[in-house]
Amino acid sequence: MFRVLLPPNLVAAAARDAIAVKIEFDPAAARAAELAPGFAWLRERLGAPARSPAFLQLGRAQLRDFTELMENQPVFFWVNRPAEPLPWREGTLAGVTEHLAEPEAPEPAPESAAAATPPSPRRPKPGPVVAGTPLIVDGSEHYLALTLPSREHPTYDEALALARKHDFILETTNRRWWLRDRHKTLNFLAAQWDRLREHFGAQFTANFEKNTARLRLAAVRCAAVEAGAGFDVTLELQTGRAAADAVGSALDGGRSYVEDGGDIVLLPPATVERLALAQRQLLNDAASVVAPRRTVRIEGARLAEADAVLASVAPDFRPPEVWLERSAALRNLSRLAPAPLPPDLDSVLRPYQRIGAAWLWHLYRHDLGGIVADEMGLGK
Repeated sequence: MFRVLLPPNLVAAAARDAIAVKIEFDPAAARAAELAPGFAWLRERLGAPARSPAFLQLGRAQLRDFTELMENQPVFFWVNRPAEPLPWREGTLAGVTEHLAEPEAPEPAPESAAAATPPSPRRPKPGPVVAGTPLIVDGSEHYLALTLPSREHPTYDEALALARKHDFILETTNRRWWLRDRHKTLNFLAAQWDRLREHFGAQFTANFEKNTARLRLAAVRCAAVEAGAGFDVTLELQTGRAAADAVGSALDGGRSYVEDGGDIVLLPPATVERLALAQRQLLNDAASVVAPRRTVRIEGARLAEADAVLASVAPDFRPPEVWLERSAALRNLSRLAPAPLPPDLDSVLRPYQRIGAAWLWHLYRHDLGGIVADEMGLGK
């Protein structure tokens, strides 16, 4: 036995975003495959062990999520008519679904360029406009429902393959592909959210945007501080309030998300791999394991190399001015300051030899100290 008893004043309660729901169930019903998603959803809110009857106050979005998980199941009743299950019509619960839509938000006031700041960690940017009916994404952090593009759309075959690869199941009554597993949903969004928007040109429903407002995509942050003749470079995943050990635990366990402080930060595998590669290159250690936050000492002779590495993983990185000066000199040897050579020696050097001496002098000043001085016979 499993019944969800809804209040007769549902319309007014939905407008207040506070709907009182009574749930009656026999724990043995949890073994029914068609009811399992609903029981999993309830366990997250009732805790364990859940007792019957249970009383919950749900918002519109929460009840909408729950009804979608229990689609076409005869488990919803009015509390004053507990013997008559509410009918389903083409995937909607009669007398209920139409009252759970979110009211349209007013247009936000335009922000000045100075006041606008990018979110951190980031969310995906809007994707391209493609002719035809695109992929439509609905759902929340608990489940996803995909409506495939029209067959003439250029991404139809790829979208179908994507849904099958990631264990989506086709619901023939509404032709939507469902993923009803929170762990799989968050891992899928971490890996595919950018691709859905940028490659597939997917449309995300207002319901999805509302339900995923607390999800963020982690990005890589880089900072450099001058330290002696070099720089201490720190590479880290931006994960909001999530602690580094929680992020590390997620990465070690193959989980592409971390929860902390009420937010959920998604850890895109491609971003994590770029971070790992950059850390290995800066450390000169091909066996290094990725760390959520790592500081590496970069000596002056490697600044030009480090520039290329950091540009691939943190394109917004802006190094200190002195870094820019030193790396520019290494990339363009003709801009190096001349070495303080004795006049007799300088007079017999060819132009390319003077450039070579200037390069060694640059390394001596910023990195290698007395070793290079001894080789050149300078500084004595």
